[in-house]
Amino acid sequence: MLVALVVLAAIVLSAITRPMETAGCLLSFALLSAIGQYPLAGLIIVGGLAALGLLMRT
Repeated sequence: MLVALVVLAAIVLSAITRPMETAGCLLSFALLSAIGQYPLAGLIIVGGLAALGLLMRT
């Protein structure tokens, strides 16, 4: 229980001090979890993000 509270406090503190980096980190964890649970959907999401990244560069 104490570890969960410490982790939650760290997330809240980092969200206050560096919100964009915290959102990116949490999004990365959610994406990794989705890939672990649903490999095909995760592959489609990663492919879509890669295609979007290539389109945004040009």
